[in-house]
Amino acid sequence: MRLENIRFKGKRLDNGQWVVGDLLHSYDDGVIIIPITKVGESKGGAFSVDPSTVCQYTGLKDKEGREIWEGDIVSNGTPNNGIIIYHEGGFCLDKGNHLIWHLDALDPESIMVLGSKFDKEVKK
Repeated sequence: MRLENIRFKGKRLDNGQWVVGDLLHSYDDGVIIIPITKVGESKGGAFSVDPSTVCQYTGLKDKEGREIWEGDIVSNGTPNNGIIIYHEGGFCLDKGNHLIWHLDALDPESIMVLGSKFDKEVKK
């Protein structure tokens, strides 16, 4: 994975919105995400996030160009949707019933992100 693809997201404690950036652990404030900005861009700040919602970017995009994140609910053209998890040193598609596929073995063009397990809205 390329260095610029190592990013995390989590839901902010103050407003429940997603924030994407670098992950920081703090003894005082729990888990914090510092937004990644481009030179000259000013988003500023660091945001406390719900640790149970922290997800890592897989470095891949689905067939519609959307980023695939840990915790995403996805379809890969087979019956039953799955969830992206981190398992045994890599990102995998967990279809339940002990059926787990490493993302490296799947064609990203066959994957469609339907939503996140942390959001209420999921595409059908």
